[in-house]
Amino acid sequence: MEKQTFIERINNDIEEFGFTGEPWIFDENDKVIVVGRFDSKFKFSHDCANQKFYESSLKILRGSGKEDEITIIVHESLVESIKCDPEMVVAVAGKYKTKNICGDDNKQHLRMYIQAGMVVQYDSQKSISKDRRTTNIIYLDGFVCKRPTLRYTPLGKTISDVTVAVNMRFGKSAYVPCISWGNIANFTKKLKVGDHIQLYGRTQSRIYVKDGELKKANEISIFQLQKVEE
Repeated sequence: MEKQTFIERINNDIEEFGFTGEPWIFDENDKVIVVGRFDSKFKFSHDCANQKFYESSLKILRGSGKEDEITIIVHESLVESIKCDPEMVVAVAGKYKTKNICGDDNKQHLRMYIQAGMVVQYDSQKSISKDRRTTNIIYLDGFVCKRPTLRYTPLGKTISDVTVAVNMRFGKSAYVPCISWGNIANFTKKLKVGDHIQLYGRTQSRIYVKDGELKKANEISIFQLQKVEE
């Protein structure tokens, strides 16, 4: 365990970006901040309670130079104020959500996205400090809802997959696929269904091949993980 608790660490991140004082941006168990660039204009996503929501794709730069891509969904009240300029850097704060949708193959697929509560725009990459340009942080407090698995990469690296159920407002939950590596993976594998955990990590995307087709997966890469003793 680090000197700071996970919630203290994410709250410090929130304060550094100036997202304090707006409790509706985040959920108690689900907080995410990412910095990137929108690569498309917002398009209509869905209606909910007579309110409209719009979506776009955000590209998030890693320190290695690789980019992750995640869908951002915003309320109609935010759309007109956001410029989807590929040269403009944005900081997005909100909640990580999941939803089952029916695909073209008539099968259910889990869709992952960030429900943005606030978007801060910067004129250029130089307008944001260098150490924040690759910000991609998430805090989740939830329960193991599927038995973790352990596997190995072709290079022998240890990986564990676990799905975390995160309870949110209004009786809803997000079911978030997560991946851990090395010693954290060995710890993850020992978890049981129903265990209460807290984690700190990043959202990431990857391309894989299934049935001869390229597909994209989104997941949370775990940096730190702890079991909460009830």
